[in-house]
Amino acid sequence: MLVYLTIFALELVTIPIYLYRKSVYLIINIIPLWVVMAYRSFNVGIDTPTYQALFYQHGMFGVDSSFINWLFPYHSRFENGFLLLNHLVYTISPNFQLMLIATSTIMLACLLFLIIQLKINYVIGIFIYETISFMPSYMNLMRQGLAVSFCMIAFVYAVRSRPIKFLFTYLAATMHVTAWLFLPVYFLKKVKLNKQGIIGISVIAIVFLASFEFIYSKLASISDEAQSFSESIANNNGNGLMNIAISAIIILLLLNISRKLTISNQIISYSQTMLLLTLVVYVLTIKFSQISRLAMYFMIGVF
Repeated sequence: MLVYLTIFALELVTIPIYLYRKSVYLIINIIPLWVVMAYRSFNVGIDTPTYQALFYQHGMFGVDSSFINWLFPYHSRFENGFLLLNHLVYTISPNFQLMLIATSTIMLACLLFLIIQLKINYVIGIFIYETISFMPSYMNLMRQGLAVSFCMIAFVYAVRSRPIKFLFTYLAATMHVTAWLFLPVYFLKKVKLNKQGIIGISVIAIVFLASFEFIYSKLASISDEAQSFSESIANNNGNGLMNIAISAIIILLLLNISRKLTISNQIISYSQTMLLLTLVVYVLTIKFSQISRLAMYFMIGVF
């Protein structure tokens, strides 16, 4: 906790540097953030020991022979993209710390791409990354952290209407199958947050919430990845409800603030719709709290 508060304090006390030279501010704050993420203890994060075990068990082997496992883990617990990364790092050095270094480097590189390309205020961008799910979750959910990071790059190309480059999100799906949820984001440019648009989103949300259990049960019957979470999802009712409520309140506040902005552009429109989708996920997590991690894809709109 002390380390976390220290990097947060560093970001605040160096704001005058941002006013003088933005690039220097970015370097001063990204390097400590990278050090904390890359050289963290193997005990940080509930899932980290699982990834450590995977690193040593599967690092010496190649990827799964099934082609479909690149984009959808069929008869495998892990996607081929992550297994390949795991194997390459293990080949360089059978030291799990190097895996943490590699994944942290990729994640922060994607963050830098997002905030630089979309001209996001560096102070706000790093602040959001450190405080709203991203950094804390990435130090636990390694595969999904990589997937969401690649989706940050995809979001840039969605805003710029570059469909081919947007399909970079497929790389995200090779890290974690849930990244497929991000694909519809490209088409959000057609959604207008007027009365008709909000009604449409509401109807789709109600149908999705009502049919989620049925859809997930079918998915779990054909995918080892989905099956591995089916029991914890079913028996996790109510856990983390306070965190979900706080996150939902933050989203509502941001939506209210964005409505009062005097400027209007495609990025704001995209972000508002993504935050509405985040609220849909949070409603779902009232019963299935494990699903809260899916909100991270749409939380990119917070930036």
